[in-house]
Amino acid sequence: MNDAHDNVLLYGEYLDAALELGEIADAKSDLESREKRCRQLLDELLSVGECGVDKDNIPIVVVIAGAARFNPDRALFRLTPDLMLSICTSTPDAKRAKALLPPNLYEDCLTYNASSVVAV
Repeated sequence: MNDAHDNVLLYGEYLDAALELGEIADAKSDLESREKRCRQLLDELLSVGECGVDKDNIPIVVVIAGAARFNPDRALFRLTPDLMLSICTSTPDAKRAKALLPPNLYEDCLTYNASSVVAV
């Protein structure tokens, strides 16, 4: 087993790989900020389900809904005490709720993450 060193002199392909990793990190940072700006701009224009197209009507981006997740606080507000008891162990259980509640009541208990603009 090799002992750890504070500094290791890189050379050849190792130096190239380290330098490339630095370039990739810089490029990622730039791309992430550009991506965030583009997503925010398109999010102001497009709604969930809408597709952005070019002049030839070719899809470029679509806005998809955020992931749904069961919200116990919302369930407490929306469901009757009998229904709450049927889905509770110590707190409302999302799996039991999905299995036992009618779809429309289960849907009333969901909250959604933020929508996303994605490339097609």
